[in-house]
Amino acid sequence: MSAEGQAVTLGEQLRGWLPVRRSAVLRGPLEQRLARRLAREYRPDDPPLAHPCGEGLADVLVVRLDLPGQGGVVLKHAYSASAAAALAREWDVLTRLQDEERLGAWRRLVPTPLDRRLDAPRPLITQSLLPGRDAGTVLVSAPAGARRDTDGRVAADHVAHLALDALAALGRATARSEPCTDRRVKAWVTEPLAAVRDRIPWCRTGAGAAGLAAVGERIGRGLDGRVLAVGWTHGDYHPGNVLLDERASRVTGVIDWGEGREDGPVAVDACTFVLMLRCLRTGADLGPVVADVLRTGALAPGDAALLASASGAAREGDAADPTVVLLAWLWHVAANVSKSPRYGRSRIWYRRAVAPVLAEAVRWPGL
Repeated sequence: MSAEGQAVTLGEQLRGWLPVRRSAVLRGPLEQRLARRLAREYRPDDPPLAHPCGEGLADVLVVRLDLPGQGGVVLKHAYSASAAAALAREWDVLTRLQDEERLGAWRRLVPTPLDRRLDAPRPLITQSLLPGRDAGTVLVSAPAGARRDTDGRVAADHVAHLALDALAALGRATARSEPCTDRRVKAWVTEPLAAVRDRIPWCRTGAGAAGLAAVGERIGRGLDGRVLAVGWTHGDYHPGNVLLDERASRVTGVIDWGEGREDGPVAVDACTFVLMLRCLRTGADLGPVVADVLRTGALAPGDAALLASASGAAREGDAADPTVVLLAWLWHVAANVSKSPRYGRSRIWYRRAVAPVLAEAVRWPGL
């Protein structure tokens, strides 16, 4: 049942000041111990070496298992029921992508699902380990401008074009033009709005509820009567989920498909990427970045130019449309609160990622 209209309880107010990210000092030894236990349970006769990965931002422990003679395997263990549901979705998406004939060679960029034990005392799935390092790591030290600078460092714009070109290839393989029907609006807008409202207490009443309602109405109006390219979407296409080879010359993988869908508006992924790239480059939080786009009616000039110069589906003007920007933001917020309750109950995260957009929304005239 929706929590709309319920006041924020004292307990929710107190929990709101807890950080989303677990302390590395506290979680490190615990995760290492749990990773070894998971490795023993996964292969009791010959436990592989286990290496925890990730930054403690979701209720999922990601572990790299080194299997002698077989390469690596990625094991994902869910800490909570919501995280287990997210792993079930990811397994389903990966399975369908492996059977998707239209992808052709693009399937090499998708992890292969290997094992599913979601009913076990410690729920988990495993998938193939793809080669490469994530684009986010590359971009942290990448200069702007040409492909490489005088020191041989790969340039940020080059990395971004590689990621957007890979995305465009996915769009060319699977996208088709479709009108935006009520069924699409329910899946793309109504259901994510309900997830945000139910899981973020500050979106249930007052200005937060009013802002969220305005967001839904603006997206609905913006999509009404539109014909969009619809196909396979990743749903969380940010630099950390794109893998590059050691020279950053090609994309070697796209990971974390828990938010993937075969009937999404493909422009959302390109939009998500440039928004997250903006946050990575400037150190800004997502909320103010998106609020600024909505206030000015356009992406930052550099972001718009990046989309305009990218190839294929990523080049379409839809990705720079404020309605698509708002939809990309909504998907990002809904995905986070659905995967872990720590997002929805964190007032710190809410102020950084959500509140600026809702504050902008309540100022919109005519809604």
